[in-house]
Amino acid sequence: MLTFHQGGTMMDGPATPPALRTPGQGVWRLVGGNTYAYRFKFFTFNSLNVFTGWTIIAGETTVDSTGNANTGSATVKVYDPNGVLLATVCAETVGTRFEL
Repeated sequence: MLTFHQGGTMMDGPATPPALRTPGQGVWRLVGGNTYAYRFKFFTFNSLNVFTGWTIIAGETTVDSTGNANTGSATVKVYDPNGVLLATVCAETVGTRFEL
């Protein structure tokens, strides 16, 4: 779950157990039209609470004409504690606005 704050900051809610990673924090900006670029980072730990590295997710998402749904793609880069890139994967994103 991504939350985009007014002014260009953002955060995510972890999909994995909170003991294994921090919430992600990042930034976003308007690219043009209804398309936004974003980038955020979180830190990871193993079950013994040992730091295992971090992940950076960067992508673009386009909001539909209603403002209630978005789709896009992202690149996920996983690093070890020394900053060595371990893996790069592509992801597709889809979302809807959470409303009351």
